[in-house]
Amino acid sequence: MCKCAQRALAQKTRIYTSQLVKFSFLVGIRMRSTEAFNVEIGAALLRFNEEAVLYCRRISDADAHEYAMDYARMLRSRAKGLEFERTHFSAHLLEPDRNLIEGTLDRMYRKYFATYRVASKLP
Repeated sequence: MCKCAQRALAQKTRIYTSQLVKFSFLVGIRMRSTEAFNVEIGAALLRFNEEAVLYCRRISDADAHEYAMDYARMLRSRAKGLEFERTHFSAHLLEPDRNLIEGTLDRMYRKYFATYRVASKLP
């Protein structure tokens, strides 16, 4: 990678980190770990969250919207390396809708966290 690309990536990472810190402060997220937070993971989490929230907002069905938000939360927990519980779904949510939501959010997840396993494929 050339030096100008490295500088551009470093600048973009600093911008996303700054946004992540502001976002974390606004929603009251506190770091519990004493380990240094991986800046790249933080920036990817911010970008994934932005895209996932926009996607979830467009879902008009209440059951589907709630499932999508829960599934996105589960994926964020997975990316952070935290324990996560498989998302439960309402009996009113049809399987094709559930599959569409999972597929869309899984693709978003893979875009930002390509090295991680997709949560829906886990046991």
